[in-house]
Amino acid sequence: MIKKVRLQNFKSHASTELETGNLTLLCGQNGVGKSSVFQALLLLRQSHQKSRLNDVLDLNRPLCEIGTAFDALYQFGDDTIQFTLEGDKGRAHWEFKYEENKRNATFLKVEK
Repeated sequence: MIKKVRLQNFKSHASTELETGNLTLLCGQNGVGKSSVFQALLLLRQSHQKSRLNDVLDLNRPLCEIGTAFDALYQFGDDTIQFTLEGDKGRAHWEFKYEENKRNATFLKVEK
């Protein structure tokens, strides 16, 4: 079970950390980032299903459609999008690099 989700520089999330439980409700005004929490999880899953998560984060299809790399990046952050999941089986962390000259790319490369 996922117990904690952390998003950095992703869409409307400069730095967001959520503790989750058996039942977690996300509520708030429109445009504050509720859906993008789920989108982050779907992006990780779709890239994993394509066996590409060690190299890139696929931003489109089949589970989620973000658009371009520019669309995924928090507008006031730096150029690294980070996702961290903590759960019963440990912690997983991913960092993806936004490149200004590839702002229309439909994927983000893993920061190595």
